[in-house]
Amino acid sequence: MIGEECQALFVYPALIGSLSKYLSKIRTNGRKPNVEANIAARFNRVHEQVQKSVQKAQITTKLAQVSCQAPVVGIQDNTINRLLLMSNAEHCLPNVSMAFFIEEKPDDK
Repeated sequence: MIGEECQALFVYPALIGSLSKYLSKIRTNGRKPNVEANIAARFNRVHEQVQKSVQKAQITTKLAQVSCQAPVVGIQDNTINRLLLMSNAEHCLPNVSMAFFIEEKPDDK
């Protein structure tokens, strides 16, 4: 059974799903500052809650920085497309709405 502290981690997929849905429609609907502010506020609340849960559960962590790119037209990489074709992937998107880069930071000890 998953502990209550670890269950807090499951809020991230819903948040990223909301962001992805918003970004997929931004080209036709335009930017919505109130939606962007809402997603940013949700992230801040969720992230603070998760950090407290992780500390409470005494989960070993590493300091890292997460960067995200989310261009309006999406991201397409021909190398990835070739890999998908070679693996006989039948259901794949021509592009993705965002990409994340996670960079480990040195400990401040």
